[in-house]
Formats: sequence, structure tokens, C-alpha cells
Amino acid sequence: MRVLLVLPGLSIGGTEKMVFHLAKGLQAGGDAVRVLALKGEGPMLARFRASSINVTCLNTPGNFLYGLMDLPGLIFRLKKEISHWEPDIVHSFLTRANASVALAGLLSGTVGGVHISSLRVMEHEKFFHLWVERLGAKNRIYTVNSQALKIFAQKNIRLNSRQVEVIYNGIEPAPGIPAEETGRIRKELDIGSSPVFLAAGRLHKQKGFDWLIRTFYEVLKSRPEAVLLIAGKGNEEEALRSQIFRLGVITRVKLIGQVPDIFPYLKMATGFILSSRWEGTPNVVLESMSAGCPVIATDVGGVREILNAPKEGLIVPSGGTATLKEAILETLTDNAVSQARAAEAKKRASSFSMASMIEAHRLLYKRVLGLL
Repeated sequence: MRVLLVLPGLSIGGTEKMVFHLAKGLQAGGDAVRVLALKGEGPMLARFRASSINVTCLNTPGNFLYGLMDLPGLIFRLKKEISHWEPDIVHSFLTRANASVALAGLLSGTVGGVHISSLRVMEHEKFFHLWVERLGAKNRIYTVNSQALKIFAQKNIRLNSRQVEVIYNGIEPAPGIPAEETGRIRKELDIGSSPVFLAAGRLHKQKGFDWLIRTFYEVLKSRPEAVLLIAGKGNEEEALRSQIFRLGVITRVKLIGQVPDIFPYLKMATGFILSSRWEGTPNVVLESMSAGCPVIATDVGGVREILNAPKEGLIVPSGGTATLKEAILETLTDNAVSQARAAEAKKRASSFSMASMIEAHRLLYKRVLGLL
């Protein structure tokens, strides 16, 4: 098969990592694969190219207004790339890519192959994205990463059940991390031997880091030795730094920026905290489970589909400060129970393999092409 994977950009995020592993796996299985990124070069580009995956950047501006002005040019460039390569499958990920490929198809009568879209998150902020998704959606298959997201897509994009294919995220087994590496990180961050909680993701309202910081401030009143590390970048960075300063916790709550590899941080963490207000199925929770790091997660998206609480971790309501505080203190206090949960979660994580995710996509592609 000739498979073209289209995504908005090449930042380091759950979708970009998933597309990288999908492209790599399909290519290793003998399929011809290309990747189109609507925006310019990003930090994931080197990883794609190191694996000999053909990537083309269409260089549309990331800014909404400038991107809108460039839309005719983007559609022209997109149509040209698709027509030139003649893929059997065009699989787009996230609304910007989904809509761009759909629009290219509407204007030209075809996108050069079967178009499959992918929804990765329950969009609770930019509701216009859901309207955009309806552009030609009745003739399209969607992939989603949880049953919860399937229900969301059926309701909000008006899809029927047969149009939505659930394919859970895949992860690779967590690598071994030498103690020297975690020691180096502790020294660089000046956190000594303090118990550490880790959170990671875009610094955006969706991830609930403002609420997490407020809650951790309450935790520090009884456990002042604890540290919270938040990994990621985004448009809320300045506001979060101001919040940390106002609360007087600059030595206890640290924004550490984008990290190239999260596993050393998970290795040294007392626990991982997902504080999201909404999600699809957060890949970082699976990574934490695989690393054997105790998980505390908000009850959003498909979290309950991948993490059995309380056997494998703790699930709390989003915005529930008292329950999140209690979960953090419990994880700090009862190490034996936390580690037992983490061990169970690690077993569970092995069922979400990268190989099964790749094979599920390959079977879907063959089915829609009538090859099965």
C-alpha cells in the first residue's frame, strides 16, 4: 500500500509521536509511506528523517490569521503533493489536517486515495473545530483512541457507529534508565533527594496545570519537602510562572520546558499526575504505566479504559482540589501501596503495544481498500 499521513506540525506531542511510530511500523512492514506536515519544520523532523521516513513540510503559518490567509496556497500545495504521489490511503490527524485534506478533495473531486480522518481529543474549547470536522464527514472513516471519544465523535460530528474505528494508542516498553541519569537531572534541577511529582503536556488550559499548581500549594502546607515538575511548552507559560511566583513556591514547583525523553523523569518520580480538563486517551498515562510510575489521573476521556482504579492507579474528578490533594498525599505517604498499583499498571500497559496499534491501522487500510 501507498500511505500518506498528514498532520498539522512536527512538535513533540502525543499525536506526532504516534504518527512517527505508525509510519515507521508501516514502512518496516513493506508499505510505502510519506508524511506531510502542514506547518514548517519542528523538533520531530529529525526523528522521522533518522528513520528514513519521507517528510515534506508545506510551511503554512502557525498563526491562525496568517494561516487563514495562506489557506488557498496550502490547499494548492497539498493537492499537488497528493496528486504527484498518488497514495492509496490519505490518513489525516487533527482538525487542521482533516479539514485541509477534505477541502482539497472537495475542490478537486478527489484526494488521490481513500481519506481517513483521525480525532485525538474531546474538543471542549474550540467548538468551531467540530463544525469544521463535519465538512464531508458523512463519507469518511474516523479513527479515535478511546470508546469515550467514539461516543463524542458520533454526537458532535454526527457520525454513525460504522464510521468510527477505535484504535488505542500503542507504546513501546519503557527503557532502562541508569541511576546516574536520574542523579544528573536531580542535580541540574537542584531538587536533591526530594520526593518528586511529574506532570507533562502543552502549557494550555486543557491540561489543567493552573489547578494542579493551586492544589500542590495546599499539599506543600503539610509536605513542604515535595516537588512538582511540569514538562512542556505552550501559551500559558507566562501565566503559570506568575502563579508560581504569587504563591511563593518557586523552589517547589518548577516549569522545566520540553524534555526530549520523559522516561528518566518518570523513573525518578514518586508519581505522575494528569490534571487535564479534557482528553482523548492520554499517551503520557500509558508511558507512566509502562515505566512503573504511580499514576494519579483526572477522570477524562478514555482514562478509565486504560487505567483500572484503584487497583492500578488513582482517578480523581477534574477540578476536585480536595480529592487530588488527598491522592497526592496518599501516594507520598503509602509507598508500598503506590508501588503495588504501579506494578499492576505496568502489566496492563503491556497490552497496549506499538505492534498492535500499527497492525490495527494496517488492517483498517486494507479493509477500506477492499483487500480483505
